[in-house]
Amino acid sequence: WPVEVFTGRSKRERKIVTVDEMLEQGITFERKLRTGTTKATKGGVARYKALASPAVDGTYVDMPIHPYAFGYWLGDGDQDCPRGTSCWADMQPLMSVFDDLGVQHGEPTLTHGDTYRLRFGKGVAQVWLREIGVLNNKHIPVEFKRASLEQRWAILQGLVDSDGTVGKDGQVEISLKNDQLADDVFELCVSLGLMPNFTVGRTAIGSKRYADRKRIRFAPAEGEVVSRLPR
Repeated sequence: WPVEVFTGRSKRERKIVTVDEMLEQGITFERKLRTGTTKATKGGVARYKALASPAVDGTYVDMPIHPYAFGYWLGDGDQDCPRGTSCWADMQPLMSVFDDLGVQHGEPTLTHGDTYRLRFGKGVAQVWLREIGVLNNKHIPVEFKRASLEQRWAILQGLVDSDGTVGKDGQVEISLKNDQLADDVFELCVSLGLMPNFTVGRTAIGSKRYADRKRIRFAPAEGEVVSRLPR
């Protein structure tokens, strides 16, 4: 791993080390505090600072529907068929994105309130989702976690647009209840060099508890496009 190492001097040294080497040397640098000569308030300092993680390239994988549509389905699609769900404000631009990507779709149908469903991938998506084993078992198969950079970015963009948020500061969060899918999305983000943070939080409305949510958060670098919907 490329890291910056604290050696007790003002400037850190850049090195490439293994995890075993870091553990052997110790992840904390212990230094003595001298009254009047340092502003530090504690002796222990993190010895290693991780540098920007490189994105892992992969091999193009043949997919009968665009990987963005697959990512969107993983986030907010019905478990048993290629149908996505969103409010009307998102449904209109979503159809435009699908049109631009060549993803066939029907007309949205109102389910309740301001919630609409959109079926897509006519004639191919249902069969394909069944073949790769994700119907009623949402996850990202290994071959897609090793796909090309362009395809993996598209899957992530679909996930962000369906089950994610982007803050005003650019911070991105994807919140999921599915343990396997959460692990897969975290690995996807790591492979794209995003250095995500993974936490588990309680979910409740008033006194009623719901399943814990898995929160994956990261801050994309300048120029990294994490969504396609205008919102």
